[in-house]
Amino acid sequence: MATGAPSMPDMPPGLAAEDLGVFRQEMPGQASAAQKLLEAQQKMDARDKKLLTPKQMEGAEKFAEQIRHADEAAARQVLVRHINAYKQTFPVRLESIKLPKDLDKLTLEKLQQLHDEITKQLGRGGGVNWLVFGWQQAMQGIETYHHVVNPFGWNLNGLLMMSNTVMQKETMPLLEELAIKYDAWFSYSVEARILQHLAGIIMTTHRLNSEGVKQFMQKAVNTPAPDSLRKMAENL
Repeated sequence: MATGAPSMPDMPPGLAAEDLGVFRQEMPGQASAAQKLLEAQQKMDARDKKLLTPKQMEGAEKFAEQIRHADEAAARQVLVRHINAYKQTFPVRLESIKLPKDLDKLTLEKLQQLHDEITKQLGRGGGVNWLVFGWQQAMQGIETYHHVVNPFGWNLNGLLMMSNTVMQKETMPLLEELAIKYDAWFSYSVEARILQHLAGIIMTTHRLNSEGVKQFMQKAVNTPAPDSLRKMAENL
């Protein structure tokens, strides 16, 4: 006769653990407290969602508005400082631009428009300077190279000096009018004007070192002085 407890049929592994998971592991009192705590937390979250979110949004909007005003005030201060510095540094070139007495009270948009007008005026002045430089280089180049190529047999010695003599009274107004007419072409940023200035120095140095200028300088040195000049020097 068989003794002992009856043997249990073999079960696939894992089924027992799944069955045990169905049963509540906590004590009944503990389970009820946890459920109540979860429900209370859900109610608090729902209340916070209704009450705190609008307040948080309102606070965020106020904070963003404060930041915007602070950024705008900082931008206005920078523009006012730049405008005053431009006027103090270039009083003649910016003579036509009149600043209001309450400059620091202008809106950011008005300050930006005034700043743009000033930089445009300065840029046009730089364009005029570039035209003057190009004009002088052309006059000097014609005077120098007419000794090398001169099909008409003209004597253009002193052309640059004559051009500089009439520059302020006659040539400058024409160049300024040209810069105003083609404002988009002759209004350059300060960075572009710096590059142009550097290019002008390089071009002038190259031209002075060219063979034509050397021949002109050598001819000028070897040309004997006129008798009138020699007599004047003897009487000194």
